[in-house]
Amino acid sequence: MNEAKLHIENMAFNDYNLHQYRKSISKRGVLDLNAQNALFGQNKLLTQDLGALTKRLVKLPQQLQSLEVTPMSSQQLSCELCGGGHTTGQCAYQ
Repeated sequence: MNEAKLHIENMAFNDYNLHQYRKSISKRGVLDLNAQNALFGQNKLLTQDLGALTKRLVKLPQQLQSLEVTPMSSQQLSCELCGGGHTTGQCAYQ
């Protein structure tokens, strides 16, 4: 009787360990991340995006200088309402 009880307990222990082992095996290709790891990953992506944006902003002054800007004095003002030599916002016909 004692031997049978020992076998039953041994089988129950093995069954419990098998279930615990199966729970501990993660799915293939899926990482179990905690909140800290997830935040770290998001921080890394934001840092990469910020670096790319910084590189683009560094080039911006050079790009602006390369644009041909017409001086304001050589531009002719023309009102869209009356065609006069003033801006539309300054027109007396508004």
